[in-house]
Amino acid sequence: MLKEIFSTVAYEIDSHTASQLRPGHAHQLSIARGTIWITRTGDPADYWLRPGATLPLTPGQTLWLSVEPGTSARIVLHRSPRSRPGWLERLHRSWRRRWRPVLARLG
Repeated sequence: MLKEIFSTVAYEIDSHTASQLRPGHAHQLSIARGTIWITRTGDPADYWLRPGATLPLTPGQTLWLSVEPGTSARIVLHRSPRSRPGWLERLHRSWRRRWRPVLARLG
């Protein structure tokens, strides 16, 4: 069975825009290229981050991103897999609950 361990999504940001981003279920942002300014809801601090830097995220946050004039940057959002069990695991749990007493009696 294949199980997702980690997912990433990369974004390019150019110097002509200030971008708004809602990262969804991502739990960490990292800087792959360029220097980027980040501010986010629920956090009074602003961040200037360079390549290699990371920033933990909270579900539901909105981020505002910008780069220095004349430059661009690449950010990467890292997402861990959903914690809800998949349909196969739910089916297996249901089967075990129903058949465990029967199998125990059969010995």
